[in-house]
Amino acid sequence: MKYIPKPDPEPPQQQSPPPPSPPAAAAAAAPVKPPSPPRAPRVSPKLQPQAQPKPSSVTIAPNPPPPITTTTSIPIRTNTSPIAKSPVRVSPSAKHELIRYTKIVRRLKWKLPFLASGYALALKGRDPKHGDAVISGGVLNEGEIMFKLDFFEYYMLIERALVHLLGVFGIT
Repeated sequence: MKYIPKPDPEPPQQQSPPPPSPPAAAAAAAPVKPPSPPRAPRVSPKLQPQAQPKPSSVTIAPNPPPPITTTTSIPIRTNTSPIAKSPVRVSPSAKHELIRYTKIVRRLKWKLPFLASGYALALKGRDPKHGDAVISGGVLNEGEIMFKLDFFEYYMLIERALVHLLGVFGIT
C-alpha cells in the first residue's frame, strides 16, 4: 500500500492585510482564523523509520492496477541447432534459372527488329516529322537519342540473360 499525504485544506494566511477601506469595514469585523502552524520539513520515506501516520493527514491509496498491454504475440522461429548458421541466400534451382533465361531470350528476339529499325532511323539523319533535341548547345538527331535508349534497354536484357544462364550451371 502506498501512503499519499493530503494537501492542506486552506492556504497559509498573509502576515498583515492592508487597512480596510470604509465600505469594507463591515466585512472586516468578521472573525479571522489564526494562521496555521508551520509544517515540519518532510523526510524521505526511505530514511524515516516506519511509523503509523496520523489518520487526518494521510490517505491510504490502493495498489495501482498493472499496466494494460495490447500486444499480440507472434511466434518467432529460432535456430535450435548447436551451430549458428549465418543468413545465406538460397539460389533458385537450375530449372527456374533456365525458365527465366528462356523468357528473356524471347523478349530479346521480340525487341531486335525494333532496335534494327531505330538504328536505321538514327543513321538516316534528321527526320522532319520529329523534332530535334538541343543538348549542351548542340543539336542531336531525335532518332539517335531514341536508339541509344533502346540499345541500353536491350543491353540490360542481355546482361540479365547471361546471369540466369550462369545460374543454370550453378555459377554465381
